[in-house]
Amino acid sequence: MNYSASEKSDENFRSGMIALAGRPNVGKSTLLNCLLKQKVSITSKKANTTRHRIMGVLNDPGTQYVFIDLPGFNTNYKRLVDRSVYKTATTGVSGTDLVLLVIDCRGWHEQDTLALKRIQDENLPFIVVLSKIDRVKNKNLLLPVIQDVAKRTQINEIVPVSAVKDENIAELKKAILKYLLPGPPLFPSDVVTDKGEIFRTAESIREQIFRYYGDEIPYTSAVQIEKYEQDNKVLQIDATIWVESKGQKRIMIGSGGLNIKRIGTEVRTRIEAEQDIKVFLNLWVKVRARWTDDLQSISNFGFSETD
Repeated sequence: MNYSASEKSDENFRSGMIALAGRPNVGKSTLLNCLLKQKVSITSKKANTTRHRIMGVLNDPGTQYVFIDLPGFNTNYKRLVDRSVYKTATTGVSGTDLVLLVIDCRGWHEQDTLALKRIQDENLPFIVVLSKIDRVKNKNLLLPVIQDVAKRTQINEIVPVSAVKDENIAELKKAILKYLLPGPPLFPSDVVTDKGEIFRTAESIREQIFRYYGDEIPYTSAVQIEKYEQDNKVLQIDATIWVESKGQKRIMIGSGGLNIKRIGTEVRTRIEAEQDIKVFLNLWVKVRARWTDDLQSISNFGFSETD
């Protein structure tokens, strides 16, 4: 990948592309947001929240880290949209300078092997990140996990972190720095992510769907931004939430429209705080049966079988 920016830098400047890979729900997106000290990737307690490749740029004195947050490596991809997301995860490590293999600090999981194999197939350098150490009260319990992970991966570069409590993040950055080669910044210093506001607005709506609904609806819903127009200090946003059945639509809207109003309020409040602008947000819920297995639909919703 060649994203070299035009800004000049000294000969000691270092930069590089760092992929965040691992199975679903190990905290990759939370880690990215912690590293950047701002939110660019949505999060939830449900697995497979991330569906797209999300880039985040961190500029430190003399260094530019370009992080790539990837969907989780998952064996459950029966639907066409799931295969697209899995393809994004597996191809996303290619061409990067370093991979952070993120695993839950409570122990190795069978699906961790999928990400490890992909990294090894690409012959990429990697660091293991043991995430969520704030959930382990007795830190002595981490030692056997570290020993097991070292044996499985055949590396000793293992960094335990807590993104929630910003613990050991500085140590992680130091470990990454050793793998970055001298070179100019890959992006201008004012670039934080490759995703624009329209994409991020759709993701914000989807984040609330993941947080407020049960296990089925979040995975059979998609968000399309139909209108995104700013006039002076007013931003007008029209968005459609697609689901696969009339029953899902009723649940999404809720009694008296309560559920959909709650989502709209959360998203509108966030955008107004971030952009210092008055927001009018209109949400509609529509049905498109089996869109998750329809190539044209998933393409319209921002996916591709070859992503």
